[in-house]
Order: sequence, then C-alpha cells, then structure tokens
Amino acid sequence: MQDSAVQLTGFSRYLEKVFAFSALVAQVRDTRRAPRIPTAVVWRALFALFLFRLPSFHQLEAELQQPAFCAAVGAAGPFSEDTLRYVGSRLVPATLEALLVRTTQRLKRNKAFVEGQVAGRLVAALDGIEFIASRSRCCPRCLRRTVTVQGQVLTEYYHRAVLCQLVGVRPRVILGLELLAPGEDEVGAAGRLLTKLHRQYRRFFDVLTLDALYAQGPVLALAARYGWALVITLKQASRSLWQDAQGLFAARPPDQVVETAGYTLRLWDEAGLPFPLDWPTPVRVVRSEEQHTVVRRVGRECRPATVAQTWVWVSTLTPGQVRAVTVRNIGHLRWQEENSGFNDLTQHWGLKHCFLHTPTGLLAVLLTLVLAFNLFAAFVCRHSPLCRRRRWTGLAIARQLYRSLFLAPPPALDSS
Repeated sequence: MQDSAVQLTGFSRYLEKVFAFSALVAQVRDTRRAPRIPTAVVWRALFALFLFRLPSFHQLEAELQQPAFCAAVGAAGPFSEDTLRYVGSRLVPATLEALLVRTTQRLKRNKAFVEGQVAGRLVAALDGIEFIASRSRCCPRCLRRTVTVQGQVLTEYYHRAVLCQLVGVRPRVILGLELLAPGEDEVGAAGRLLTKLHRQYRRFFDVLTLDALYAQGPVLALAARYGWALVITLKQASRSLWQDAQGLFAARPPDQVVETAGYTLRLWDEAGLPFPLDWPTPVRVVRSEEQHTVVRRVGRECRPATVAQTWVWVSTLTPGQVRAVTVRNIGHLRWQEENSGFNDLTQHWGLKHCFLHTPTGLLAVLLTLVLAFNLFAAFVCRHSPLCRRRRWTGLAIARQLYRSLFLAPPPALDSS
C-alpha cells in the first residue's frame, strides 16, 4: 500500500501547494453566534463525506468515532449527525461559491484547461438535472407537480438545478450551479446562472453548448452581451428553423464529406438564416448526417452494424471563425456533461441523496459536493502520475484515499 496506492497525505499536500486550501477553508462561514465546533472542522467533515464517497450523514457520524478520521478533518473529538445537520443548514453559500471560484481560477492560471480545447476555444456545457424528489417531505423552495399512482393523484415535491461544466478538457470541472425557484423554468434559472458566471469569472470560457430547450432569445442575448459564442442542438419539434433548414439542405448535395474517428460525416452549412422573432440577428445552421459502425452481440456472435444519425445545430460562430466539422464536434461535447458530469455525480457521488432538505443546507451541500468533485478530478488528472499510469477508476482512488486514513501517522485534510 505504501508505494502502490494513492494516499491522503499526497492529496492534502496537493491542495495546500496549489490552492492554499487551509486558508480558503478558513473563510467558510455559518450563521452560528458562538460555535463550539469551528465551522472549518464541520465543513471538512462534509468535504470528506463526498471525497470518500460515504453514503449518508449517519455513516459519517460513525466514521467520526474513529480518532484517525477526526484527525483527518482537524476535529478535537467526534461530533454527531445532528451537529452536521445543524451547521450544514447554517452555512453561508456565498463563502462556498467564493471557494469554488478561487480554486477554478487557480486551475486556469496553472494552464489546466489548455489540452482539449476545440480550435483554441474553451467550451462549457449548460444543462439542467433533477436531483431530489419526495411525496412526503418538502421545503419552502421545493417545486411541485402532480403524479398519478394507481389511480390516486399525489403531490410530488422536487428540486432541479442548472449546472455549467467545462467539456473537452480534463479535469472537467463544474463552474457553478443555480437552483430553480418555485414557478420558474430552466431558461430563467439558466439566465441567472449565466449572469452570475460572468460576474464571477468574466470571459473564463469561449463557447457555450446547449440543449434545444435554451434556443430562446433571452439566452442568446445574454451570450452576446457577455461575449460567448453558442452551439445549440436543434430538435425537430422545437423550432420552425428546423423545417427551413431541412428544406434548404434537401435541395443540394452536402458541402463537405469528412471521415473522422470512425465516422463518415455529410455536412451542410448555411449562415444568415433568420431566427424566430425573439432574436432578430441571423444565425448559422449546421446539419450533419453521420454513419459509423458498431459491434453488437447477437447470441454468441459479434456482428457489425451501421448506425445512422442526423444532427442539426444553431451556432453564432461564423464560417470564417470555425469550420462546420468544428461546430459538429463542439455540439457533441455536450454529452460529456451528461456522462462525466450528471451520470458520475448520480452514480458515484450521491447527488440524488437528500442529505439536507432546507433551502440553505441543500445549496451548501451541493456546493460542497461540487468542490469535492472538482478538486478530486484536478488531483487525478493533474498531479498523480500513479493514477494516470494505472488508469484506476475514480471510485478505486477514493477507496485508497479512505484506507490511507489508517496509516501511521494518520494523514490530515488540513496540512497547514
């Protein structure tokens, strides 16, 4: 284990060397007047909850009974699940957002996001996800809907959030999130998130790739104001622009045929097409007919099969800036947020587990999860050659970090 595994001391030293992590954590605040247990200690315990992939506060309370775990988070002794809930519900989310911004900016200054850019442009994806649903528990910020179960109409309470994540590069860090307010749609929350991201990061990324839901005038206006180019997936049911583009492209052969990464692409590209009335500026439309071969198992045999797909994107990138195949590549990067973001967070990070169900506590826990996700990814991609050389999964590395707690002397998350 000593030389063949990832240890918590290495992770802690990386955080301290690159981010001055202990000084940043000292700035996390809560609203208690006379805290008996320092805020930084409780927050480091919450951070460890996600870093070690623990399933619940109840499990975290059990871990805190071990002296090695207490030493790792800087606690003088164990504290209860009730303390975790009490302090977690009173954390100030703005201090956690500041911590997220500071660590992400440090990664960019360290050139972490150079490799993987598309045509010299840093790409971010924005999309929404539902992460909590209940028919019995609610908070003042819950969204509501009615569902029918066995003929009975029930009220279901749920939460959705819009997240923005870098794609194409590694680490694929999450830049920020915004919870939907009651009565608000995803486009409204996306607008608030984009405004906040510009205030916090300015021109941190160059291109934003979005689902068809966001192909609306307010989103395009914000992107134009803040200097971000857009690549938006266009779906048949969403816009009359789809029919206009299809009719135009059907009358002529493809502008380009490309063979890339096992795909045969037939590309059509047209600039200056009118967008619907809520956005008067003409846009560029790229259509891609794609074919590639996959191997499917049928019984005991593996048989090749050809898969054909058609994609259409709206973009504010001009033909003089990037080629049609680059627009296509940027459009497909959006799926990395689904796979490396939402799917990973749901399957391995406990995104859909309800740790706290108060408006402030919910946001604080989500921000802590995002910080653990980002810093863990940065450590694996940027610092640990052992992780890269052996190609361990993130879950395997998290388990090695946990096992290293019980080495002598015990490591600590606070290495200051």
